[in-house]
Amino acid sequence: CNQDAGGATVPPELIAHHLTEAGEIRDAIIYWQQGAEAALNRSAYSEANSQLRRGLDLLAMLPDSPDRMALELSLQITLGPVLMITKGQTAVEVMHTYARARAICEELQEERRLGPILIGLWRCQIGHGIRDALATAEEALRIARHTNDRMLTVDGLMAVGTAHYHLGELFAARDELENGLSAYRTLDHVPKPGLYVRDPGVICLAYLANVLWALGYPDQAQSRAQEGIDLACEIDHPLSLAHAHWQASLVNANCGDWQLTAKGAEAVLHLTREHSLGAWYMANGILLQSRALAHQGRSGDALAQLTEALKIYERTAPMSRFNQMLAAEIHLFAGDAAQGLAMIDGQPSADWLRGELLLHLVEPEVAAAERAFHSALVEARKRSSRSLELRAALSLARLWREKGQHRQSCDLLTPIVGWFTEGFETRDLVDAKAFLRDLA
Repeated sequence: CNQDAGGATVPPELIAHHLTEAGEIRDAIIYWQQGAEAALNRSAYSEANSQLRRGLDLLAMLPDSPDRMALELSLQITLGPVLMITKGQTAVEVMHTYARARAICEELQEERRLGPILIGLWRCQIGHGIRDALATAEEALRIARHTNDRMLTVDGLMAVGTAHYHLGELFAARDELENGLSAYRTLDHVPKPGLYVRDPGVICLAYLANVLWALGYPDQAQSRAQEGIDLACEIDHPLSLAHAHWQASLVNANCGDWQLTAKGAEAVLHLTREHSLGAWYMANGILLQSRALAHQGRSGDALAQLTEALKIYERTAPMSRFNQMLAAEIHLFAGDAAQGLAMIDGQPSADWLRGELLLHLVEPEVAAAERAFHSALVEARKRSSRSLELRAALSLARLWREKGQHRQSCDLLTPIVGWFTEGFETRDLVDAKAFLRDLA
């Protein structure tokens, strides 16, 4: 600890300020870095950003050398998560920061410091280039095992599992996330996430919940989602808690529990405001609120909230494809199917939603909707996603009933409903069973 003559601890940023004034540039940069790391660990992101900028500005006063590059590397590695939180993980500035850090790290041959950089790059890629994200995650995991870095191993397993989930490779995702959770539980001490942004144990639980829902186990999914929230509370990390609530709300929405979804959205927004978690969480929380309002029949309020979220995304970072799908769904339930279709134009893996939007146009496109539902059904079966298979089959069965094809509707839906062993109170299963009773 840095102490004054009376034994009191002196904040590193104060020492940095005095060193800067005295022209001791190298030492000043080191203390600005230390101050930023301390601020990051206590979730003071704006303060961390300011101190890192001071350090980066001072670099220009040092001659080019490996030592200067090492100083810049430390600053850039710490700046990455700060920008990710304040500007959103899809922001161009975040990608540039991690790319610069990686270039320096490779030039200095500092393999042991690549871990947080690769996890940061993975977060940037996950919303737009999933295959690239998976490759980056696998590289991080290889380095973790080569260097025997147990914390990075957990992060690597989490990242690989999450990438598999986004690719629709559900069994691989479940295995890697469960492995990550097991590795997390063997750690003697779990440090504050800091450079890794969010606690990997919380994220393993959060994504495992989404995987379990997709595989057809909604009760287990909601249980895992709550475990993630409980763990985030236990470690007292606001950012991880906000993310746990965000992911739990996605699970609850898929289960059709819109009250729990709205409650989770409010928790995300409360944490974002209280701890200055940045625009990305603010926009995502508002988007969740809008989605819950749309499903509760409050179309005007839903569209007003959606407009607010879109403005935040425009000011900060592009919407991910997933969030575009959520926005399109909001338009569907708010009665503007044409606008919803425009939001998912050309998107893969949106066939079920596209089919519903086509059916709800002013002039419904029934044949195109039927093709979309067929495609969604095939894709769900390819991924072994029982929940998405049920959703696509129910939409297709409803369409066939309107065409008088009652037997085909029953034959399609009955075995799918019969497969489920839990989640009997979830919306899709309740609706499917009611549909089959009506057919009978």
